[in-house]
Amino acid sequence: MPLKNVVAWSTILSLYAKCGYYSNVSSLFTRMQKEGMEPNEIVYGHALEAYSNEGALDLGKLAHVSLRLILCCG
Repeated sequence: MPLKNVVAWSTILSLYAKCGYYSNVSSLFTRMQKEGMEPNEIVYGHALEAYSNEGALDLGKLAHVSLRLILCCG
């Protein structure tokens, strides 16, 4: 991906989620964070949707806690 910003990541995650490629959303969300990109609320929404549809409760809980920390503590 030539331009790696939160909009580009979010767009790809959204398309994967809409097409039902939830495991791709999960792995791309993890990759995004490993590459130092901070997810925003939209990206977290895509990740939570994927985790929910995959039945990945532990990952969903972890993402939810991270999102709550970002929203309340900046």
